[in-house]
Amino acid sequence: RIRQTSPTCGCTVSKVVVDDGQGNFGPYKMGDEIPPGREVRIEAILDTAHKTNKTQVRINVYTNDPIGLTQLALTSNIEPFIKATPPFVNLGDIKEGEQKVQVIDIRTSRGEPVMLSEDTSNPIKLPPGMTVDLYPVGPHGDGRSSHWQAKVTVGPGANEGPIGYQIRLNSDFELPEEKTATPQGPGPVIVGGTKFYKVSASVNGRVLGALSFTPQFVSMGLVRPGQRVKRNVKVISHDPDFDLSKATVELRPEAGQELAWKENFSTSLRP
Repeated sequence: RIRQTSPTCGCTVSKVVVDDGQGNFGPYKMGDEIPPGREVRIEAILDTAHKTNKTQVRINVYTNDPIGLTQLALTSNIEPFIKATPPFVNLGDIKEGEQKVQVIDIRTSRGEPVMLSEDTSNPIKLPPGMTVDLYPVGPHGDGRSSHWQAKVTVGPGANEGPIGYQIRLNSDFELPEEKTATPQGPGPVIVGGTKFYKVSASVNGRVLGALSFTPQFVSMGLVRPGQRVKRNVKVISHDPDFDLSKATVELRPEAGQELAWKENFSTSLRP
């Protein structure tokens, strides 16, 4: 008796059928007794969306067999239709006024020529000072190519602090028809609407100002009466013309407030 078939993430069980003893397979009702020697088939669909390389998903089959649980596996080596190299770009620290450029290669795995365009379905605002230029390499007469490049430039005008962006592109190459399992129906059904292969790459970095502080937030924690607590902040100047030795340190309260116990605080600056 099969009590339940439960797939793990990534696959869907469409139906379970059983041999009637004459070689004919019909729908199996969970909990019904299966005579010895009869064959049972479990049809399942593996969803390869958002998966790459070798992947494995399992189907748990719960029965009244003494072992209780039988696991079936669907294994596949998934080759992405189109991929970006590198998929994650870290521009590192970018000095104020400096320009950094990174080129991302985008290729179809088997050399199919495609047209790429920006995915505008859920727009992401480009950070100030960043530009992304997309162009084909050795395009065909119709503008399609199996090799594209995205040139990412971060330069003057970028705001100080962390900077990040996700490049999302659509191709004009249609995905295979999407199938969705139906546990009660005769089998998979086709989902309507044309869909296309996509590719994405993430870009991040940090734009430095004239000075940077590590850490940027300091907590004195719990201070007991008479206890001395010291915290250090590392200050780095990224401007070669700035003389940090002449800097001074001040403790200031937030606007409109007073700094509590200000007489108990002291500061020092050393190279």
